[in-house]
Amino acid sequence: MSDYNVLDGRHSSIGERSMLAAISATLRDDHTGRVGDIVPFDKLYDGIRDTIQSTANYRINQAENRLPEGITHDLGVRLLKVLLLVRHVEGFKATPRNLRILLTDRFDEDVMTLETQIKDVLHELERQTFVQRIGTSYHYLTNEEQDIEQEIKNTVLDVNEVTAKFKGMLLDDILGDMRVTYGLQKVPFRYGLKIDDIAQNVPRPLWLNVVTSFNNDDREKAITQSMGGLDTITMLIDTNDKTLFDDLRMHAKTSTFISRINADSQSKTRRSIIIDKRADLEEAEHELSGRLSTAVSKSQFYYNGALVDPHSSDPHARIIEAMQTLISKRYTNFPMIGKLAYQESDIQRVYQEARDTSSALVPDTADNVIGAPAEDIRSTVMLDTKRNITVSVKDLLTRYEEAPYGWPSGVTLACIAHLAGSRSIDLTLDGRPLPAEQTVNTLRDSKKRVNILVSTPREYDQRRVVTLRKFAKEFLDSGVWPSAPVDLAHELKESLNAYVNKLQLTVSRYGAFTFVNQLTPIINQISSAAKQDDSWLINEFTGDEAEPNINMLLDEKRMSSIRSLRS
Repeated sequence: MSDYNVLDGRHSSIGERSMLAAISATLRDDHTGRVGDIVPFDKLYDGIRDTIQSTANYRINQAENRLPEGITHDLGVRLLKVLLLVRHVEGFKATPRNLRILLTDRFDEDVMTLETQIKDVLHELERQTFVQRIGTSYHYLTNEEQDIEQEIKNTVLDVNEVTAKFKGMLLDDILGDMRVTYGLQKVPFRYGLKIDDIAQNVPRPLWLNVVTSFNNDDREKAITQSMGGLDTITMLIDTNDKTLFDDLRMHAKTSTFISRINADSQSKTRRSIIIDKRADLEEAEHELSGRLSTAVSKSQFYYNGALVDPHSSDPHARIIEAMQTLISKRYTNFPMIGKLAYQESDIQRVYQEARDTSSALVPDTADNVIGAPAEDIRSTVMLDTKRNITVSVKDLLTRYEEAPYGWPSGVTLACIAHLAGSRSIDLTLDGRPLPAEQTVNTLRDSKKRVNILVSTPREYDQRRVVTLRKFAKEFLDSGVWPSAPVDLAHELKESLNAYVNKLQLTVSRYGAFTFVNQLTPIINQISSAAKQDDSWLINEFTGDEAEPNINMLLDEKRMSSIRSLRS
């Protein structure tokens, strides 16, 4: 106290002799005490009262006159005396427990009752700005400090400023980038933050709703409102730290006050106090962050009205665990992909395996079966096709990324490649069937996916398919043709075009012969057939009404002139 000029001028340098005199005076004043009594620490104040500057103990004198009679007055004055005495004791924290030890005046004291009374009276002293609370520690306020503290309390805050401070601490110290990995594939899921049901960021497929109210009715209402909110998990902040949000609000007010005030225009004493408060802000924020982490580590989580009980006590891990529970409830079809883990680089392999009919129906690996998720996509495409809904690869990626699937794009693309390779779906780009040799590279091109349309193969009359295959074998003298109708038609068109090229070469070489020119109408017929789409070749070309048709071309082939020219 002497070092900080709390004592009157003529006593300011007495030092150890002053302390001895004060203790001696205190013991003499308490000589009437009973055996077993303890001299409480506040009695020391009475021993040096006359040596303390009036500017330092003015608040104690004021409290003696202003505090209401009873325990608030008696214990309040004693607390202020102790807080003044320990104000400059480095390392001492004036917590309710430590103050109770200093104020205990007998060995048989009911310490629990005394500590409860101390807490209640300290709350009243703080309300009347006799003391300042920083975390769990209390500090005596001088006149100037009281004035500044009152100005801080009177600082008007926008409600969003407190929310922003709370949000910032949550994000910086606990939530991080608000991303959760899930499943064996470590699929990243992003989630959004709500504070008291108010969104704090752009819409997300998943939400963490943090309830800050300590009111039981508000908390019960939040649990009830969580019913039906299938995309949200609700976190009720633990209520044991009763003053957490009051302190958070005061921290925000202090920060706002310091940022607004011009310290250079203040008196030396006020400027010194403001500088100290600015320095204390960082430490106070660190302390608040620790308290918030503790509150989160003890918070309760609810999904759809039911309690979710994460096992972790670490605040970040506890939220991650709760969000993973939300993902499992929201994305109910995620387990369909099992252990499947594909990247875009795997599409080529999956597509080529599916092209081989012998491997299209077997597991991709011993534990990795692509058939089930691929069949789900095929069923989706089939349903959209029946409803005359146009669906693109981009549409499928988006649909299977959302609830109830949550599949990574690599898996969905692999399933599409598997279906395309096994001819279970048709892919078209700009109105034309996607050639097999271009399928993989086109699927990898993210810009083209919106234009790659997906449909299920058309059902064809098998009798016409058999007829077309017989025609191909006889007309082109080849015995190996695809079993899939569309593949058969596609390969037939390529072979017919090649056949036309050979005939045209013959005409160009031997056009001088009159009988060679008879091939021109036949070339036109074959070219006309090769230009038609797959459906026409299967349904129309195999009948008798179309021109040309298989019978017309077979008749032409049987003519000796064509046969001899080909040979």
